[in-house]
Amino acid sequence: MARVFLTVLLASRGAIVFVWHVPVPGVGLVPVWVASAFLGALLGAALALLSLVGWRSVERAIREEGTGERVVNAMIVGFAGAAAGGVLYVSLGAIFGPSTGSHVAQGLCLGGSVLLGARVGYALTSPIFASLVREERTARGRPRPEGAPKVLDISAIIDGRIGELVRTGFIDGEVVVPEFVLSQLQGIAGSSSSGAK
Repeated sequence: MARVFLTVLLASRGAIVFVWHVPVPGVGLVPVWVASAFLGALLGAALALLSLVGWRSVERAIREEGTGERVVNAMIVGFAGAAAGGVLYVSLGAIFGPSTGSHVAQGLCLGGSVLLGARVGYALTSPIFASLVREERTARGRPRPEGAPKVLDISAIIDGRIGELVRTGFIDGEVVVPEFVLSQLQGIAGSSSSGAK
């Protein structure tokens, strides 16, 4: 129903615009306003068809996994492309001066750089912003929880089960034994060996 409504809306809008602003020469007994209305309606219906096809491809892309990250990437890289296009826009205007050709070239540079940046950003599979946040957290010295180092005290080492837990992979990340714990272990080992004599 919405497709039919959009098609009728754009076709009628096209017919009105062509009758009002773009007179098409009549053919034989067909008056000018009828030819204009027919051509405008035809172009409006074509525009509705293109819009519907584009919307279907957008819906398909939204349903894919990771689309949100890719859209954010497209916006970030597209903004960078817009900045680069703005520099080219100003440069071309300064070099060639105001003319029709330079205005066309400026528009193509600006629009093309935005579209190219957005397309490159959308093609990136890993999120740019998340990697920036992860790098910032790592630089601040906040390790990720799953790889946090495990510091052992003397009771955990004497218990003896810690080695088996590490071997089975139940404990992940780096296992750290502080120097004072090693000194205590050496003291315990020395006292037990002297007591055994």
